Order: sequence, then C-alpha cells, then structure tokens
Amino acid sequence: MVPSIQGFDDDSTQADDGSFLEQGDGPWVFAGRYEIHALLGVGGMGSVYKALDRELDDIIALKVIRKELLRVPGVVERFRREVKLSRKVTHKNVARVYDLGESDGERYFTMEYVDGTSLGTTLCDGVPPLALALRMGRQISEGLAAAHAAGVIHRDLKPDNVILGSNDRAVITDFGIARTLAGQSGRTTLDGTWIGTPVYMAPELIEGNTVADESCDVFALGAVLFEAVTRELPWTGETDVAIAIERLSRPPRDPRELRKGLPDAFAEIILRCLARDRTKRFATAQAVGRALELVVLPTTSSFPGSMPPRNQLDTLPAFSIQQLPFSLAPSVSGSTKAVAVLPFRQLGGADEYLTDGLTETVIDALSANRHLRVRPRGMVMAHRQSELPAADLGVKLGVQVVAEGTVERRAEKLFVVVRITSVATRFRIWAGHFERELSELALLGEEIAAAVSDSLALERRSSRRRQERDPRVADLYLRARHAYHAVLHDGSTKAVALFERALEIAPDDPGVLAGYALACLRESAFSGVGFEKAATAAARARALGPEVAEARVALAAVKLHRGDSVGAVHELKPALAADASFGEAHALLGRILLEADVVDTGKKRLEWALAIEPDQNIARRDLARAHALVGNWEGVERIAASEPRENDAGAWLDRARFTLWRKNGDAAALYLDALRARYQTRLDTSRGPIGLARALFRCASLGTSPFEDEAFIDFLGAGRGTARRSSFVSQIEAEVYAALGKRDEALEAIVLATEAGLVDLAWLDRCPLFESLKGEAAFETARSRVGAIAASVREAVFDD
Repeated sequence: MVPSIQGFDDDSTQADDGSFLEQGDGPWVFAGRYEIHALLGVGGMGSVYKALDRELDDIIALKVIRKELLRVPGVVERFRREVKLSRKVTHKNVARVYDLGESDGERYFTMEYVDGTSLGTTLCDGVPPLALALRMGRQISEGLAAAHAAGVIHRDLKPDNVILGSNDRAVITDFGIARTLAGQSGRTTLDGTWIGTPVYMAPELIEGNTVADESCDVFALGAVLFEAVTRELPWTGETDVAIAIERLSRPPRDPRELRKGLPDAFAEIILRCLARDRTKRFATAQAVGRALELVVLPTTSSFPGSMPPRNQLDTLPAFSIQQLPFSLAPSVSGSTKAVAVLPFRQLGGADEYLTDGLTETVIDALSANRHLRVRPRGMVMAHRQSELPAADLGVKLGVQVVAEGTVERRAEKLFVVVRITSVATRFRIWAGHFERELSELALLGEEIAAAVSDSLALERRSSRRRQERDPRVADLYLRARHAYHAVLHDGSTKAVALFERALEIAPDDPGVLAGYALACLRESAFSGVGFEKAATAAARARALGPEVAEARVALAAVKLHRGDSVGAVHELKPALAADASFGEAHALLGRILLEADVVDTGKKRLEWALAIEPDQNIARRDLARAHALVGNWEGVERIAASEPRENDAGAWLDRARFTLWRKNGDAAALYLDALRARYQTRLDTSRGPIGLARALFRCASLGTSPFEDEAFIDFLGAGRGTARRSSFVSQIEAEVYAALGKRDEALEAIVLATEAGLVDLAWLDRCPLFESLKGEAAFETARSRVGAIAASVREAVFDD
C-alpha cells in the first residue's frame, strides 16, 4: 500500500496522545489559510515553512517570528514598516515579500517561494565551480543594488539567505527584517543572541558605532563570495563571535591561498569588499557587479573548477551544548537541519525489539543525508519512558524537527502511524500511516525517512545499500540487535545465539556477520573465548560489505586485539565517514587515542561516544581511565557515581587497579566491603573480573600478594590468546609487582607486555606506580618501542 502523504486513507488512526487522527486531518493549516508542507529553516528570527496559500492556490514561503523578539515596545511597528518597505523591491534576484499578518498571537509574513537550494546547503557538499560562483556573485550584486535603490538594506546577508534556484537564478531572501526586530541600533535579542550573523557583519557593526547601510551589505557580500570560492571564512576563530572580533585587528586571509588558480581580479574584488576601512570598499553593490562582469576565468582543463567536500571525519554532526561538553562541528554556514526520531511506541502485538528496530532503521536511513544532523539511537532511547510532549523532547534534544509514531502488529503485518512536528512552533508538518509486511521493515524505515526529508524540503538521499533479507533473518537480526543494545554488562550470549541462528539461514549477509562479530567480541572481552569466531566473521563482513560501517568497526576491533592499532584506525576513519553517529566507532577511536597518549582528544571522543550511546560500559570505563591517567580522581569518582549499571564486573576491576595506582588501602578496604555486600557469599568463590578485583583490593588494602589467589591464578592461566590480552595480563602483573615493591619483576612484566605488542604509551608514561622505574634501561627500551607505535598511530589518525 502507498502511505497517505497528506492525510489518512482510513476513518481513524490512533495518534500519540491517545486520540484519533480523523480522516482528512492532513497537514496543519495556519491562520486558516496556509497549509504547511515543509520546514525550510530555523534561525534567530523564526521558522520558515513551505506552504500552500489556499486562497490563491500558490506555493509560498511562510515565516513565523519568534515571539520573544516582538516583546520590545515599538518593535512590532518597526517590523511592519520594514516589511512594507521590502515589498517595494521588485527584482528577479530578490524574493518578493507578499503579506504581513497575525494569528493566535503569532506574527508572520509571507514571501515568494524559490524552488532551489540555499548557498549554505550547497557549500556542505563542497564549493561550487568558479563559473557558478562568479555568476551568482553578479546576480547577488544586482539584487542588492535594486534593494538599495529602493532604500532597503539587507543587514543579514549570508549563504543561508541566498537561494540557488532550479532555473539557474540566485535569489536573496529576508531583506532588512532581522535587524529591525532588534531595534534600529540593537545588536542582540533579549536572550543575548546576535541579530544578524556575526561572521558576516562589517567591523563597524561589531563595534556598534554605526547604523547598517549599503557599505555593510557590500562587506557581507565579500564574506559570502569568499566562502563561495573557498568554503572557508575570511577570518578564523573558535566561535562566531571570536571570528567577528578577529576582523577588528587583522586583515582577511587571501582567498588565493585557499583556492589554487583563483583569478587575481576575482580575489581582489573579494578583498576590496572586505576592507576594514569602509571608504576603501566598493561604494555600491552595483559597482561590485560591474567589476565582476570584467572577471575572465581560465579555460584550461587543469584549472580546478570545483573542490570536494571536507573529510567527513572532521565534519561530524553538531549536537546542542546540553548534550555534549564539546563540539566537533566546523565553522561553516549553518544550513544543515537537526532532527530526532523519537522511540516508536508499542501498540497491540508489537514487541519492543520491533519498535526499537524501526526507530534504528529510520535513524540509519536519515543519517545518510549529509544535510541532516540526526540525533543517534542512544541519545533518543534515553527518553523512551518520557511522558513529555514530542516538541518538548525536541527542545531537550536540541533539534528543529521531531518524528514520532506508534507500531501495531497483527500477525505478520505492521501498522505504523508517524507524525512530524516543528519544535519551535509545534506545527504538525506531516502525518501519515503505513501498512507493511514484517519482512519489509527496512523498506518501511526508508519510506519514513523519505517523508521526514520531504517535510524538511530536502532531496531524498540514501548512500547505504538496504539489505534484502528473508523474513526469518530480518526477525532474528532485530531480536539480536535489541539484545546486543540491551546488555548492561560485559557479555552478550543471547545476541550471539540469535545472530548464529540468522547466519544458518543467511551465511553471507554482511550486516548479520558484522553484528555477530561485534557480539562475539563483547562476549570475549575478558576471557578471550570466541575471539576467533569474531575475527572470521568480521573479515567476511568486511569483504562482503565494505560500505557497512559495522563491518569496518568489527574488523577494527579485531585488529586492535591483535595489536594492529594503525590498521584499526584505517578501518575506523571510513566507518565514521559513512556513519558519523556510530557510538562504538567513536569509543574505539577514543580508546586508541588514549593509548597513543593523546589523552585530551581521546577523552573528548569518549565523551562524544557516550553522548551518542550512553550505555557503552567499556567507553565509560575508558573515560574513567582517562581521568585516572591525569590524576583527576574526582573525575573518576564522578563517572563511577553516574554509572547506570551495577553489574559491570569490569568497572570493579578498574576500581581495584586504581586503588593500587594510588596505593590507597583505605579506599580499597571500603570497595572490598561494597563488593562483599553486593556479591555476599559468592565473593570468596567468584572467578573472572570480580574475583580478580577482589584479589587486587586485598593487595591494595592488606599488602598481600594476589599470586596465591585462585581467581588471580585462573586469570594468569586462562591463556594469553590475542596480543592485546597477552599484553593486558602482563600489565596487571607489572602493576601488582610495582605495588609490592618488586622492581625487577615489574620491569620484566613491562618488557613482556611490550614483546606481546603493547600499544599503551599513556599507561607506561602516566601510571604512578612506575615513577621509580623510569630511567632504568629496560623501562626506557620498552618505552621507546611503545612510543614508536604510538607515533605511527597518531600519524594514521591525523593524516588527511
């Protein structure tokens, strides 16, 4: 069946609030006239939608103003005057303003809808060919000149306000209106955000000693042209405001340094527009256009007409500051849109693994569109039990749009209702329902993702190959993935068994193989049992599906366990380029960086990984270790207190190691009591990580040697297996010997660890137990060997 795009085919469908969406409920109609079709963008001024004007049967752009901007006395009247003035501008390169209105306390205006793509969005894919940039510059100049002739100043010209129409026409939008909302001379809104965009504002506006005029628009035009030919900004800085201030003290960069072959005439026009002294700029936009008319582009085939997009590893999706303690987003035009797919909810007959599977499938399909910043699975799943309205969750997640829905299962059929809502205005942009076979869940996810793309006026894109699976395999795969994500402690036996059943039916499915490999690796994390199964599956998955991010991450983990950190990095970089929201990939890269002694960057990667997927126990343990390595014990305790799982045996082992590092017997005794209270009579007979932790706590608190403890003996005798496990065993031995004051034995264990393939330079350099060993010939030789490996890892990570 074809989904109902504008409404519903049947009489009623249950909505998220328990009510029913009636037939014809369709798209939201604003002000009784404008039928909302898509969210085009959200900015400091408000939200803009693609809408159908039912009165005129015409598609228009509808801009709804942020209410807080209208609270300043007199601003509504100034806004009205500015809109009326903007209506006087009639030029093919300026979007026409049609109407101004109010509805239910919302102020809005309508304008010409231009079917095309913003320059900001275009720059996300790479800089355009120079011929297009030059033609666009001429057209923007002509549009500005026409507006200036009518007495209208733009005040906020930037790539996101330039639409490249499908008919090869550059159109400027939003003339004069944003600045008016802040008052004639104000620079910020009530909440302290800038009106206008700082990185494109003239220096005199930054200083606040003038009112915007033609010269300010000429400066902004120069900044736009600079970015159009280089995909960089004229000035650099950590924040937009820092970039804005930077222009007060130094000249812009020369665009010819960033774009090889850029004609001198073109570069000099851009630099003249960007002059700090306004008297040295072009006097008018018309003069800029005339100068651009005289630019002649080279015609040789060797001239670089366009440049590729940046390395996607360096352009990760930006998250709001509420979710992340740092940002990896580049300082380029903010044209991408943020969306969250909230966890689908169960109705009759739908198991949790189905709703979670559909949620993950939609997120995965949407993530293929590089013009979207999609909140990852782990981040939205943290709100599974929330009773907040969808728009409120959207605010918490820092997105502009949320998709939500319900799933009902009847035999082998799925009945799904989906709603897409604008967070800022709470307008329902789209609603629809789907009826699909259970085996078509992957197709259903892509269809829902397509509806979300349509609601954001984005081209439907999918760079990932959808797996065509036997219905039995699809069901087992979903169950296995759900079990894998649900595991809150080391080991995923249920997931391994489900993946094995799926592989009996589809032995060459790369997605199933990759999932199986990751599950086997998790199961073998401490014991090493199952590693060879993981290695074989990962290699097959990588060979059969090199584009599958999971396959590359699984193979990266295998290589890391075999001591090949450089090889692991070479798998992780393309995996992250394919799926920048893959939490496990970030966690693995964070661990590698940490061991290569790039502690701060590794810590940030781990924080990113946990923001994406909060239930990653190993990533949380690595983050605690990062704090321990720099002596931040408060940070270690804070992470321990925030741990959402109490059954993570590995975390107890880490605590035991840290008490040895600090030689803190009191803390070890307290932890031992806590461990005894948790495991009660089983503690003395516990083996594995818990038994090993018990032995180390006793060593730290009582000074007793753990080499007589049965759990420690088991640990040493279980077989060294992989290079990583072998070096880990020697690391534990080295720590114990150093804590007991046995220098020679500690040095011997360190040498054994390096011979086994140790890559952990941070441990060697920063573990406080080894301070007295530094300078010894054996230690320095081991350190030199591990240091060379770490250097090659750093080169692999940071080499573009």
